[in-house]
Amino acid sequence: MSFWESFWNTLKEHIGKLLAAAVAVILIAGATWLYHQVVIPIQVSSITRPAVTDFVAGEELRFSLTGVESQNVFWIFDEDPAHFVQTKGPEVHYTFQFDPKGQKDALWDRRVDAFFKTGGRYSTATKLVRVTNTQFKAAIQVKPSSFELTVPSAVMGNWYVSSAKLGTFEDAAVRNKLDFTLLPGTAQGHGEGVVYQLQGKEDFLTKALEDRSNTWVTLDYKSREGNQSLRLIEPMADLTNSKYRPPS
Repeated sequence: MSFWESFWNTLKEHIGKLLAAAVAVILIAGATWLYHQVVIPIQVSSITRPAVTDFVAGEELRFSLTGVESQNVFWIFDEDPAHFVQTKGPEVHYTFQFDPKGQKDALWDRRVDAFFKTGGRYSTATKLVRVTNTQFKAAIQVKPSSFELTVPSAVMGNWYVSSAKLGTFEDAAVRNKLDFTLLPGTAQGHGEGVVYQLQGKEDFLTKALEDRSNTWVTLDYKSREGNQSLRLIEPMADLTNSKYRPPS
């Protein structure tokens, strides 16, 4: 074999190895890019109505990240810093409240974003959720030794109030602490207000007044037939000392 033939064969061998190495680098880089571009879905479901896919403003919803084991997840709702929640896991119970900027009783998309760590970097997930922009008209009157909560006896025509509770938002959900008591003789007709009361000077009531932004009211409604449930959660800050108005 001549010098030039040997040189050419050696050159082709090295070029082949270099090309193979380059292809491997490209494939690894591409796989890494695809890994970080994998869409992590946000699953959304109602706490009390797991079969539905369209929800109601104020309804307690479960948001969870599929296949994520991050110990710190940051959630933001409607791109609004006022609705920012940090959790120690990939699940949170939250709600989309009535938005006065949107058309009343219209079904429209609300947004939730999640930021979480996978490996050595942060990733994001986004989902649009269909929510009927229903305005819940209720009010809490704070008295020296009690709360009085007035709520609609019925919402959306066929859901009737069955209980009311007061709690705080902690550990990624509203944790109910005290039950309201229905005042005897309050109206039960459609469109009328039902009055619940919390009496006493429990420590929790004092804390609830001190931190109203973290105090929530949970309202459970039953269907006309009594076989379905709807749970609404409302921030106490939105209800305190407001005036109850019957639904229009």
